[in-house]
Amino acid sequence: MESTFAHFINQGYDVFGQWLNPGYSDDTSYVDNLNIVGWLLERGAVIARRNGQNPIEDRVEEIRQD
Repeated sequence: MESTFAHFINQGYDVFGQWLNPGYSDDTSYVDNLNIVGWLLERGAVIARRNGQNPIEDRVEEIRQD
């Protein structure tokens, strides 16, 4: 996973991600045990934590506006 993100970051791409927490089928929120969010933030990514149980249209519109 890191090598894929690192490739695009090293090529000058901006990374904007949404961490769906809780996810669509999750009962509760969970911890980023793999520190993916921290790793991305340290490299200049923009990460938004969003509730994956909320309507997808709102999240898609947010991405389109950025």
